[in-house]
Amino acid sequence: MNNFQLGRIPLWIAILIVIVVAAVIVLWLLGTKNPLYPAEKQNPENEELLQENSGQNAEQVFSYIGKISSIESGEIKIATESAKNSLDKNEIITILLNDQTKYYKVVVPKTLPENPEENKPLFSRAEIAFSDLEVGTEITAVSTENIFGKTEFTAKKIEVVIAE
Repeated sequence: MNNFQLGRIPLWIAILIVIVVAAVIVLWLLGTKNPLYPAEKQNPENEELLQENSGQNAEQVFSYIGKISSIESGEIKIATESAKNSLDKNEIITILLNDQTKYYKVVVPKTLPENPEENKPLFSRAEIAFSDLEVGTEITAVSTENIFGKTEFTAKKIEVVIAE
């Protein structure tokens, strides 16, 4: 056996450490089966899900934002923008309404106060009536079920957000 020592470490241990470090670096650079990556990122199926849900086209959608394009008895049609929703393109979505649908007006400040008062909320929320909705108003229609890929659904609540 070679008696050469690098400091106090035998040569064969130094070479072994260099090989292990090099192997870890190569695996890290390749990004596959990397022992430093969490296990969920090593599974190809999970990687596909992470990519699908990292922006648009999420597979679970519970609300759409859009401007009211028409109001009829029992339904509202909204014009959505793909940039504000998980959609591939702008769509007209039909929002079905029933007796359980609630309507709210949410008021948010245009700018945050420099010295907000303690115990005073920055946002206010009040229930409104169906008759308060107008064509051209931007709303958020919320469902209790996953509405991914649907162009028609029943809303649990409709929120009109106003900046004042």
